Amino acid sequence: MTSQISISEKLRETGGAREGRGEKEGAGNEITRGNPNKTVKGGRGAETAGLKGQVRRRVVMATMTGVLTTFVYLLAYYIIATTILDPQDMLELQMANLISWATAVAFAYFANRTYVFKSKNRNVLKEGLAFGVSRLTTLFIEMLFMFVTVSVMNLDDKIMKLAARFLMIMGNFAFNNFIVFRKKAEKGKSKGENQGK
Repeated sequence: MTSQISISEKLRETGGAREGRGEKEGAGNEITRGNPNKTVKGGRGAETAGLKGQVRRRVVMATMTGVLTTFVYLLAYYIIATTILDPQDMLELQMANLISWATAVAFAYFANRTYVFKSKNRNVLKEGLAFGVSRLTTLFIEMLFMFVTVSVMNLDDKIMKLAARFLMIMGNFAFNNFIVFRKKAEKGKSKGENQGK
């Protein structure tokens, strides 16, 4: 009798210790939604680190894409201005400017979609239109900035052009990140939670 009681008490103690240890181990882990077998170690800290890494990668890729887009813009302009159109003619100069800008925007859209934001949106026309409108908006902002700083305030046009380019890069990245290529993750999460309930 005594030996049976002592064995059952030992079993209870070891079982309780295991449960306590499991609770402690489980405290640092979060079970991911949708897959109860998969855990993310470190909880919110790991998510924050992953988000920072993703933002850093996007900024680096966006900078590289911006440099390449500028190269495409200049290349297209010089090819058009030296072969097809005459930059001495005011109308043809603006046409060359417009064609090179459109070429650069098309390149920038596909580069941003594929490499920077890795968009999976199937509606390419709608997304491309939103991208074009965002680029027109930042172009208008640049023109307004140049008008105010150079034409009205008589500041140096070359320095102001550099400042305007910086504003455009920041504006383009903001438009791309928060409007054009915004992932609807929250909507997907809420749908998953409602289905789970």
